[in-house]
This record gives sequence, C-alpha cells and structure tokens, in this order.
Amino acid sequence: MINLNKFYKKFLNPITQFLIKVRNKFLPSSIRKEAIRWNKDGGDFALRYNYFLNENSIVFDIGGFKGDFASDLYARMPCKIYIFEPVNEYYLTIKKRFKFNNMIEAFNFGLSNKTESKLIEIKGESSSIFFNNFNNTNNDSKEKINLVDINDFIQEKNIFEIDLMKINIEGGEYNLIKRLLKKNKICNIKYLQVQFHYLNKNSIQEKNQIRKLLKNTHYCQYCYEFVWENWIRKDL
Repeated sequence: MINLNKFYKKFLNPITQFLIKVRNKFLPSSIRKEAIRWNKDGGDFALRYNYFLNENSIVFDIGGFKGDFASDLYARMPCKIYIFEPVNEYYLTIKKRFKFNNMIEAFNFGLSNKTESKLIEIKGESSSIFFNNFNNTNNDSKEKINLVDINDFIQEKNIFEIDLMKINIEGGEYNLIKRLLKKNKICNIKYLQVQFHYLNKNSIQEKNQIRKLLKNTHYCQYCYEFVWENWIRKDL
C-alpha cells in the first residue's frame, strides 16, 4: 500500500511548491501584492521598530519564534520584553539566546482567549494550531502546547499598561484581540502591531469587524492587508 504522506512529500510537494512560485511571480494574489508593497516600502526595517520606548516600557512579543523581533527591537531601544512561545524547541532557543539579559523574559506558552491545551503543527515560523490534516498526517510534526488567557496573565502580573504588543500567531490573533476588546484591555495598549492571517473565507469579514472596534480606541498608522498593520492609541 502506498504511504500517501511519503508520496506527497517526495513527489507532489516539490511540484506544488514550484507551481506556487510560478503563480506568485506571474499571477500574484492580493496578499502577495501587499507583501511586495511592504518590502518596497522597507517595512521590516523602517516601520516595524518605529516606536518611542525606553527601559521602563513593557513589550509583549506574542509569537516569539526564535526571538528575532525581540532582539532587533532591544538593540534599537532597550526595554522590558515578555516573549510568548508555546513550541518547546523555539522557547528553548529563546531562553538560550537571552539567558544573560534580565530585561527579556520568555514563557513556554501562548496567549489566547482562554486557558487550554492544543495541538500545534510545527512548520517553523508558520507553526499553527490551524492545520490541514490531509497534508500533515505525520504525528511527529505536531506538539501539544499550552495557551493562557491573556486577561488572566495581565492580572496575575499586575500589568496596567503595555507599551507595545506585537502579535504574529498564525490565526490565533482573532480570538486574542477579541478577548482584549471584550475585557476592555485594549485601552491599556499603546501600540498594537499585528499580522492577520487568511484562514478561510470568513477571515476578511472577521478582520474588518475587529478593525472597526479598534477604531474606537486606536487609529491605524499603516495597514498592509494580511501582512502587517500598526495601531496607535488615540491619546498618544
């Protein structure tokens, strides 16, 4: 009997990746066009670190991966950074990377709308709890992770204001931000940098609903659809 997973990885996956590259080059999607515009504007260098922070500022790096964002931000402006990374391998990398820096603290769980355990598919910086079972039948690529209610974490740590919250959690941002809005904790965030992800046909509507609510307390400094956008609290 043919092992479909091995067959896909050996033959179909390379062909699929090649066809995707060809399509992106000649028929780019709207998201791909936004990514091109972001790169053209120098977003990763000129926009993502353009904040007024100091050593007393508190930053939440939600979806830390290997700590690159925290490292680049801290190099520009030393501040207190909490990194949340639920995948154990990446968490250990972060711990080792910043073991001599007491201004950067890592947590081996993700933040969400409630406290629970989930399976996550390990795909590097694209690791997500939203995965396609047909293409990922190898259990070795999945890991059980812990998620913590963001409201509970903020209360436990007695954090009254977050200077910057960066969110890149492959689809989990919807529930997370809605939780902040529901508990009125969004008012405690000065700068919100978020990458929304296209999960399904409802993603656009859900994103627009969240953006509409955010406009009550924040204004959008820039928006590259499903790439990066930045929100600033109106009193700043």
